[in-house]
Amino acid sequence: MTFVMLMKTKVRHESVGKLTELRSQFNEVYQDHGIEVIGHWTRIDKPTTTYTMTSYADEAEYNEKVQKLKGDERYTKLSAELASIRKDFKAKRLTPAE
Repeated sequence: MTFVMLMKTKVRHESVGKLTELRSQFNEVYQDHGIEVIGHWTRIDKPTTTYTMTSYADEAEYNEKVQKLKGDERYTKLSAELASIRKDFKAKRLTPAE
């Protein structure tokens, strides 16, 4: 069963440009780790709110790739930069539990 994660990020208005820059860099890291980004979008009415959806073969693959990401220096650096501009973050599993 496909495992899908939806991540919602909110930043301050002055950080929207930085968030766009970071998203591009995160996508490169995800691609290097074989993580499929289904989509990324920004709310038209709230440009400070963005969503990213990723897909994995199953929960085991998700857990494996998350562990590999945590060991990637680029990912760690980008995550710290994102945390410094983020006002809120929520991750939600969209695939029902078995």
